[in-house]
Order: sequence, then structure tokens, then C-alpha cells
Amino acid sequence: MRLTLSIFLTHLIVFSIIARADNLDTLPPHWQQQLEGVIQVDISPLKPAEQKAIEQARAKVDALLLHAETDKKLLSSEYGKLGNLYLTHDLFTSADACYNNAIKLAPGHFPWMYYSAYLAQQDGNMQLALTRFKQATELDTEYLPARYRLAQVQLELNHLEEAYTLFNQLLSNAEFTAAAHNGLGQVFLMKQEYTSAAEHFTLALELAPEANSIHYPLALSLRAAGNKQLAKQHLQQYGKRELVINDPLVNALEALKD
Repeated sequence: MRLTLSIFLTHLIVFSIIARADNLDTLPPHWQQQLEGVIQVDISPLKPAEQKAIEQARAKVDALLLHAETDKKLLSSEYGKLGNLYLTHDLFTSADACYNNAIKLAPGHFPWMYYSAYLAQQDGNMQLALTRFKQATELDTEYLPARYRLAQVQLELNHLEEAYTLFNQLLSNAEFTAAAHNGLGQVFLMKQEYTSAAEHFTLALELAPEANSIHYPLALSLRAAGNKQLAKQHLQQYGKRELVINDPLVNALEALKD
């Protein structure tokens, strides 16, 4: 009986903490027409330090929302930082609401648009990712990871010509050559142009031999092109290691986990 009561009280306390509304959840009247609410999700499965980081970031936004005259760029920045913490822990709904608010408050700030697009891509919402990555590449034409991820999304949506153009543009940049060849291989594989696909996958592997997952689509391409023996060799070398691009903004997210 005592154990049952103890469990009940524990759940009641946790529920009360989760259910307690703040200014992010229930927006003050002066922000209701401009922003959307960010509900308090259950963060109890996270490590204590991770919970504390989210609680502190949320408290900063909560305090800023008290005042109608709060600087919008500052509020945007704090919403974006909170969104990053939520995204780091795959709390997509809360992260998305934070990024939406950050973008509304500072529409021309590239990182929040990029993170919003990246979130949509990770969450499988390719149409939203397409829109947001296009907007991101317009805000910053020099940030190549945005172009690369836009190409990936175009490929996912079966927009093969658009994907081809974007991957082809990245070939001239040494840092993205391997990834671009891998992307072009996927384009040609989907177009059933197997010889061209195999050529690009081979070049990608030569530049990034550690990315052993490429052996699988290369094997498929070679088999379809009639080279079954070589296809078998590459299938035997297939692994789970994906080709990874250097993306400073995504790397910053990963650093939040440490």
C-alpha cells in the first residue's frame, strides 16, 4: 500500500512539473498574434545536466516574453538556442515551434532557417525541408552544406534534374567532391543509367574509402550493368559507415551533446 502511494505521489509530482505552464506555453497577450506556443514536453528521461540546460534556456525566453518591448533579435536568438537543445535530443515538435518563432522574429537570420530545414529533413517532412532549404540558400549563397542538403531533399522527392544540377555544382569544391559524386550516383541509379551510376559511386569511394555504405549502391549498379562478379566483390565490402560532410552548424549541434 505504501509502495503504491509512493509511486502515485511520484507520478503526480512529475505530472505537475510537466503540466505547469509558463510564458512559452501560454503566451502573454502582447505576443499571441506574433508567436506560437512551445509546450513543455517531458524531459525527465534526459540526463540531469541536459534537463538543466533546457530549463535554463527556457527560463531565459520565459523572462523575455514578460515584456512587450523586448528586443526581437534577442528573443529570436534565445528561441533559436532553445530550439537547438530540443533538436539535439530529438524533441522535434518543441524544436520546430522554437525555430518558427525565431524565424518570425528575425526572418533574415540564416542559422535558424537552416536548422529548421535540417529538422524537417531529419523528421522526414521533405516538402517543408525543400521550402526551408531553398529559403536558407537564398539567405546565404556561400554555405555549401545547405546546397548539398537541398540536393538530398530534391533527390528524396524524385526531382532528379534539380538534384543533378545541385550535385554537379558541388563537384568543383574539393570538400564536397566525394559527396557530390555519391549524390550523382544516386541520381543516375534512379534514372536506371547504371554505367554512369557505377562510375560516380566508384569515384566517391576512391575519395572517401571509409564510407563503406557506398559499396551497396555501387554493387546494385554494377549488377544491373551486367558486371556481376565485380558487383559481388563490392557487396562483400558493404558496411554501415555513411559518407559524412563537414557541416559546422550541425557540428555545433553535436557539440551540445557533450
